[in-house]
Amino acid sequence: MDVLVTGGAGFIGSHLVEVLISKGYRVSVLDNLEEGRLENLRNSLGKDWFKLVKVSRLEACFQQLSDHRACNRGSDRRII
Repeated sequence: MDVLVTGGAGFIGSHLVEVLISKGYRVSVLDNLEEGRLENLRNSLGKDWFKLVKVSRLEACFQQLSDHRACNRGSDRRII
C-alpha cells in the first residue's frame, strides 16, 4: 500500500516513516524542509519504496499531490 506522510522530514514524521517502511508500506514524504531535515530521512533516501517531494508553496503542494497514488479517488483506506 502507498502512504503519504506530510511533514515526514521532521522528528515525529521521520519516525512514522521508518515504522511504515518496516511494515512494508511504500512511503512518499511531503515536506517544505523549513523545520524538517533531510538528515532525519537518511536511511530512506534513494530507496525504490521511498519518495521525497519538497514543496515551498501550498499551490505547488497540490500540484505534486495530484500525481501521488495515495490521493487517487480509488483509495479505499486512510491512515490517520
